Amino acid sequence: MRPNDDSNYSGRKRPISILGTLALGGLLAVLILNALALILFADGLAFGALDKLIAKKPTALQDFIKYYACGKIALSNKRADAYTPTNQIGQLKEILSGLDRTSLPKQYLFPTDYPPPVYPIMSILAMLPINQALGLWWVISLISAVVGAYMLRQQRLGETALLLLWSASSLAAWRTVGMGQTSGIILGTVSLFFYCFFAKRNIGCGIALAISILKLQYAPFLLIPLIVAKRWLAACIAGLVVLLLTACALVLMGPQILLSYFHAVIKVEATDPYLATMICLKGLLSYILPEPSLSALSMLGMIAGIISCTCIWKYSICRSLETQLWAASFTISIALLASLHTQNYDLLLLTVAAALTIPKLGSRKPYRRLSSPLLIWYILLTSFPIISWLLTRITFHGYFWQALGFFLFLLTITITALLNMLQTNNQVFAVKEQSEATLSC
Repeated sequence: MRPNDDSNYSGRKRPISILGTLALGGLLAVLILNALALILFADGLAFGALDKLIAKKPTALQDFIKYYACGKIALSNKRADAYTPTNQIGQLKEILSGLDRTSLPKQYLFPTDYPPPVYPIMSILAMLPINQALGLWWVISLISAVVGAYMLRQQRLGETALLLLWSASSLAAWRTVGMGQTSGIILGTVSLFFYCFFAKRNIGCGIALAISILKLQYAPFLLIPLIVAKRWLAACIAGLVVLLLTACALVLMGPQILLSYFHAVIKVEATDPYLATMICLKGLLSYILPEPSLSALSMLGMIAGIISCTCIWKYSICRSLETQLWAASFTISIALLASLHTQNYDLLLLTVAAALTIPKLGSRKPYRRLSSPLLIWYILLTSFPIISWLLTRITFHGYFWQALGFFLFLLTITITALLNMLQTNNQVFAVKEQSEATLSC
């Protein structure tokens, strides 16, 4: 599957110097130590250190705790009022009081607007004590990420390990763990979505898309390739799974939950306290535009992103597999750039773009033959962990320059993905040939 492998290149193989070997070995050692530190940190939280962390840093793991609260609400006799702020705050107080917190941080006073299917899903975790639920959360996240990356890298274990070590060294991975975010699960489901899309496995493709509603803002972008490719079975399966999950929420919590959800979304989008930390178009515009102009222009920006994604897939769907891999990478980057809610931990999704486009190990494509857009793409992706940490060190003038830095990084990634797609081998396939283009393993 890997583009640009150039396996026929017959150039002379240069011997690797001892210094280069030591440097690569040192880099690998650092990546492994970072991954071990991340795993030990997560395990420590799941096995007794959660109370101490919350006591020291009250806002740690706030996203997981909010998800956990959704499950608790779904199991309570107040489930019909799931989106009522007093109900949510009361449940959060109860959870945090069990973690030796007597006061509720201001970050918890803001209501949540997670989709209704989240409640029955999280009720399974809420049956466990919070430490055990957190441990299971990490296990699910890790398995999801590993399986997704393994399939995208054509079941090459070594490449999968390097890819995940690289990803784990980024700020996005550490923030995912520190906040208890769903980014690890979404990384796995989006990876499986594109694997199943290219392998023509419609059932898996639809199920993966349905699970991605945990990050609802990205689902419309993922739906585009299914519509353009006329994968109606996959789209219908995704819709059916979402309907079943929604039906579970309605049965468990009552039909009025849908209306309450839409009211909660409107309120949250208008008064989101985390708007200034977003790295998408909406976050950047929030520094110069008031409501309601901000919401209107942000929505237009998202619509423009979806339209551009549609045009990209219409262009690429009947062309080479390599072209479609770049279209998939463009889809990920434009979704991060134009959606209504993107935080820096969501950049973990760039792991999928790397898995789709970075050549396999052992490729001997000479450095001098790389085009400028491809060279920029490789440099930005491989240095992303370092860039992610450097940008978060920008703290003067609030979050503006930090948000601008991430926005420009995403914008450059998006443009280079487009340019690389246009530079690929773009002969139009015959219909029969196109139907046989798969992600072979």
